[in-house]
Amino acid sequence: MNRAPPHHGFALIAVLWTVAALGIIVGGIVSAQRQEVRSVTATRQVTEGRAIGQAATYMLAKDILSGNQTLRYTRQYSVSFMGNSVQIEVMALDGLADINKTPKPLLTQMLTTLGALSPPEAEALAQQWVEQRESQLSTGGWYNTAELMGLRAMQYDTFARLAPYITTHSDTGGGLIDPLFAPPAMLNVISKGNAAVAAQVLAARQRGDVGVDTTRLEQGFIGTGGRKKVRFTARVNLGADAYVSTVTDLDLAGGAPGQPWRVLQTSWTHQRSVSP
Repeated sequence: MNRAPPHHGFALIAVLWTVAALGIIVGGIVSAQRQEVRSVTATRQVTEGRAIGQAATYMLAKDILSGNQTLRYTRQYSVSFMGNSVQIEVMALDGLADINKTPKPLLTQMLTTLGALSPPEAEALAQQWVEQRESQLSTGGWYNTAELMGLRAMQYDTFARLAPYITTHSDTGGGLIDPLFAPPAMLNVISKGNAAVAAQVLAARQRGDVGVDTTRLEQGFIGTGGRKKVRFTARVNLGADAYVSTVTDLDLAGGAPGQPWRVLQTSWTHQRSVSP
């Protein structure tokens, strides 16, 4: 009986190993290409979502101005753009705390209620906040809320809790809060933690009541502003439980000559809905 030379067996094994290695390499390349295609697709969807949200925001702002609409409190709008139904929340920035003007007692309450600091910690940080901003007055004050991270006692997690509720563009006198535009968490601040009172004010706003009873809120914390500096938060669904939120702060009192408004700032986030 004839036998194959030993080197033929080694050659066969080498060929099989080479084929296996090539299969792994090709599989890796295909997987990488698929991942790249998914990444490019996701990036395109996010970019399109941002553009749609921004366009819908400007359409709504134009409608509000052309209709000479007066903002009475925070409202939800549905805007159709390029076949997309975009949900937009419109809120005057007077419902937020202006970091350049908010008085120390209100800062202390915010740091306790929103920042989750103990009363002594909140008091100390509020004092440092006031002292630091007074030293900034000669240069026009803080221009961006992130400048609060320059405070020695400000921790990032504290700032992150405050960030959605602070601004540098409120028009309320003395940096107080307009309760007709305050987000639910800020209503909890100006009610000094009385959740029932905060819920009552929020419910009256949502019903569209002509008169909203704010007498049970802390009166030293509330005021009224010009309601012309407005935040538009547009949410665009991307499918598969994902969405893009664009946040645009506009001064509807007007911008440069020929411009209907002044853009104060813009930002965006890409998130996935959390299933219950």
